[in-house]
This record gives sequence, structure tokens and C-alpha cells, in this order.
Amino acid sequence: MWRKYGKTIAAALVLIVTAVQAALSDGHVTQVEGVQIAIAATNAGLIYLVPNTTRYPWVKLALSALLAVLQLLTTLIIDGVSSADVSALLLAAMLVASGAAPSQSGPSGASGDTRRDALAEL
Repeated sequence: MWRKYGKTIAAALVLIVTAVQAALSDGHVTQVEGVQIAIAATNAGLIYLVPNTTRYPWVKLALSALLAVLQLLTTLIIDGVSSADVSALLLAAMLVASGAAPSQSGPSGASGDTRRDALAEL
């Protein structure tokens, strides 16, 4: 299971930790924290929906890194880096790691996963 869904599980865990950290840090979710949660959710969706390809094996990592940069910019632009933001920045680094996690990949159609095969044709 980990070989097939490892990246998705890692991205989902980052999403959960991001949401919990946002809610527990000060008792409510601010607009900035809401954007950080949305970025983590977008990353989780990206990791789940974008198939592994042999032609562009770096695409998930590149898009996860871009989302992590957006999360960093959200923090820096809104209020700068405070001690409370350090955990959010660590979560941004975990976003990149979730895209770089190893997973099972093979030739298109070999897995029998019609969702991924249909997306690969796009």
C-alpha cells in the first residue's frame, strides 16, 4: 500500500497537521492559516490526481515545491516570520517532501488504475 499511495498518504498527513496546527496555535483559523490549509489541500489533490510519468518524473516535486514557495510567501507577505510561523514553514518543507516521496510507477496502463490512465491521456 505504501509503495502505491505513499505520496498521497504523506500529502494527506501534511494537510491534517497543517489544519490542526492552524486551529490549535491560537484557537481559531485566520485568513492566512486558511490559505495555508488551502495550499496543503491543493498539494494533496495534486499528488493524488497527477499520475507518475516516465517522461516528466519531476513534475510532482516541482509543483509541490511551487506550492511550498506560495505558502512561504503567504507567511512572509502577510506578517513576516514570527516564532509561531516556524511550524508553518516546516510544514511548507514537508509539502516538498510529500512530492518527492518514492512511489510505485510503471508503464502507463500496467497498473490497471483507470483514473490515472484517463488523466495520463489529458
